[in-house]
Amino acid sequence: MTTPVFALTFVESGRLWLLLGVAALGISFVVLQRRRATYAVRFTNLALLDSVAPKNPGYRRYVPAVLMLLALAGMVGAFAKPARDVRVPRERATIMMAIDTSLSMEATDVAPSRLEAAQNAAKQFVELLPPRLNVGLVTFNGTAVVKVAPTQDRDNVPVSTIAFGTADGVIDLPGQDGPIAVPVNPAALAKVANATHGTAFTAATGSELKQVYEDIGSSVGYTTELKDITGTFVGASLLVLFICAALSQLWFSRLP
Repeated sequence: MTTPVFALTFVESGRLWLLLGVAALGISFVVLQRRRATYAVRFTNLALLDSVAPKNPGYRRYVPAVLMLLALAGMVGAFAKPARDVRVPRERATIMMAIDTSLSMEATDVAPSRLEAAQNAAKQFVELLPPRLNVGLVTFNGTAVVKVAPTQDRDNVPVSTIAFGTADGVIDLPGQDGPIAVPVNPAALAKVANATHGTAFTAATGSELKQVYEDIGSSVGYTTELKDITGTFVGASLLVLFICAALSQLWFSRLP
């Protein structure tokens, strides 16, 4: 399934210069029509002119010409290879989620705790992904090991990080006289993201974490690709040509 983004582009945009030819034809048509009107007025016997000349077709004489010019413009657009951006699911991608399960995640600076809020947001993140994506989970405590699915891309796999929590986070440990401070370290996580061309996020509340996961889900779940829509331009141009021919035959008993 593809989702349109409605951004039109022309792969061969240089060919759009042919639209100047279409404009030239339109201008020449207007000039010739004015000359014809001027020549008709030169008849001295207007009564004779009314008797021998057919009834003035009025606006109908211009309709086939306008339709013809529109069809030509559409064909020029098709020749320029039109395309638009569409969001296509990365159906063969594998996403590995890594969640810290160390004691620092038991801090309650984010209700009900950092770990529970992270788990809830992770579940919602998975629901945002296309159904055909492979999703894995890695938990780490003390030592973190980045595991990546087999790939031919040796230059890196992007890793996005989330610094979740606040600078006021604390935990209680048995045998300690007081709470132990466990502030987040966004700078260290940002280094990991920058080194892998990923994105570093920060979240101080559960709702902010959910919003971060929505943003990540939108970027890793889909890729933007150019979809060729030349057929649309050609089809529309042919339709206009058929209408032009039908009206010309109906009104003037001839093809334009």
